[in-house]
Amino acid sequence: MGILRVLAVLAAFGTVGCTQAGKVHRTGAPQDQACQQGDIDLGKRNKEGRADLRARVRCSYQGHVLPAPDPRDAPKGWTDLANEASRSLTEPDRYDLAFVELAAGQHEVTTGQMQALRAQLKAKGRAGLQNVVVTYVHGWRHDAAVRDADVLKLRMVLGYTRAALNSRCIERGDYCNASLTGVFVGWRGRSFNEPVLSIEGGMNPFAIGAIPTVWDRKDASTRLGQGAGSALDWVLRGVQGPLHLMPGNAKADKMLVFAHSFGGNMMANLMRGYAEQAIDNHPMRRNGARMDPLIGDLVVLLNPATQAQNWTAIQRQERRHAGLSDDQHQVVAGYYNQDRDFQRKLAKWQNMYPSDQRPIYISMTSTPKWHGIETRGRRPRSDFATGTLFPLARRGAGFEGREQYRTIGHLNPLYTRTQKETDAEGVYPRERLAGPPVGASHEFSVNQGIGRHPSYADSMIPDASWCTDASGWLTQARQYQVDKHLQSGTRSQDGYWDYGLDERFKAIPNVAAGRNPASVQWRHSLWLPYQKNRISVASSRSPFWNVRALDTAIKDHHGWVSYPMWCAINQLVLDDVTARRPGAAVRETLEAQQAFEAEVDAHKRTIGDVE
Repeated sequence: MGILRVLAVLAAFGTVGCTQAGKVHRTGAPQDQACQQGDIDLGKRNKEGRADLRARVRCSYQGHVLPAPDPRDAPKGWTDLANEASRSLTEPDRYDLAFVELAAGQHEVTTGQMQALRAQLKAKGRAGLQNVVVTYVHGWRHDAAVRDADVLKLRMVLGYTRAALNSRCIERGDYCNASLTGVFVGWRGRSFNEPVLSIEGGMNPFAIGAIPTVWDRKDASTRLGQGAGSALDWVLRGVQGPLHLMPGNAKADKMLVFAHSFGGNMMANLMRGYAEQAIDNHPMRRNGARMDPLIGDLVVLLNPATQAQNWTAIQRQERRHAGLSDDQHQVVAGYYNQDRDFQRKLAKWQNMYPSDQRPIYISMTSTPKWHGIETRGRRPRSDFATGTLFPLARRGAGFEGREQYRTIGHLNPLYTRTQKETDAEGVYPRERLAGPPVGASHEFSVNQGIGRHPSYADSMIPDASWCTDASGWLTQARQYQVDKHLQSGTRSQDGYWDYGLDERFKAIPNVAAGRNPASVQWRHSLWLPYQKNRISVASSRSPFWNVRALDTAIKDHHGWVSYPMWCAINQLVLDDVTARRPGAAVRETLEAQQAFEAEVDAHKRTIGDVE
């Protein structure tokens, strides 16, 4: 019986074989009858498999309407709230979804896909609509096939983005006429023909056949994103062409690009060249010169399956541009007992960008090894694929050096472990490195969610998907830390910033103030086990963030659809996060931090008086 089962499995693999190279999954042209039947309503389950939708979901450009919520969940919908605020929402419950499919060695599989997308974006602009575009590049074991799990996830992200747009219209009168478009960049990430429905489930009997394809698919993703003029570059520049972008301006078009896994590898290979060139050409002014986005408004990598060198090369380029050598490991300036030339170069690195510099390129990875207060003694569910399997395979293939076999988010800087308050040179141990200043530089966590599993229908429930204005949070967080250093008389003015709360503060809602208790935290420092509050290897104003994400935000390799996290990302794109005057939610968060710190200081003084 055992032999028969083995033969049956082998026969199944032989039948399944490999996917067809160059196959187009979304073949319907806009002029086809099936593609002219109006918006698609996939219902609350967000499934494409219904027989009555079979032809329509194969269109390369689709209109979608989000599912109507249960009145018990949303007694007042987005339109009702807009009317109460005397606003008018143009498209409160819809978005468009376009597919652009790539093949190795070609710019596009179907010539009509990009033309249809660009024509629609141009038409919306001529009609006076504000274009907001969210572009996604998927990873291994995925493609643009109908029912692919990553297409489903993109639709959920688009739902949350629609909720963020609606929130801003009601809250401050912006994005009321925004037309939302999602772009799914498909490629042959699934070269072994396992069933589409089982892809997201991780390991299954068919996954055994997919394992041998992993490095071939990584190489394919590298080729597709190999610098300017690559297939991915051609697509992203084509999408951006019809848009009128102006980061921080709520009246301009917006473009977010995000990529996952080997899609992150594709994106990282493209961005590395652009970032190094931008740094090399960056003017060194006294108060810093702003660096404009390299592609769109913001690029985000999620659990990127690519070697850390694709990020550390950018960090080293920043240091070199300021005149620092690779063996100069310090990241904090201002110590009088060091030579002036070194201090001048370190200050140039710290002040390379102005205080209102926006992030333009972020990598977010689900990582283990957090300070105990974040995990409360539990073991985080980190990304095993990029944290364990990737380095094992790279080392087995002969790659040496941490930056070659570790992935971007799993490369932690090498900090010293001394327990003394200061070392012999008067440098705090948390500011001393035992190796090059490269690796993870920021951290992100969801401190408090809304207690429900994300669903496609949530985006039409204002209380479950509200995303509030976060204008000014980054400028205020940076300035608050500078003010603290000046008040305390410390010499370093480039200390870490923290928007959100460390272990001293309660979780204050900063995602949907007044609607639900969701709270997120960005911080410019690392809290590793027994090494809390380690100074960042990136300057406090750098536009390049290598972010360690706690599993409250991203679980494992695939769990990156989190409502609070996507609100935080949307805030970076839709809001002027470096505005001089913060929004209401930002003021409340920072005021709470300041009030609590004042209480702590007063308590310390009282104890001192008693003693």
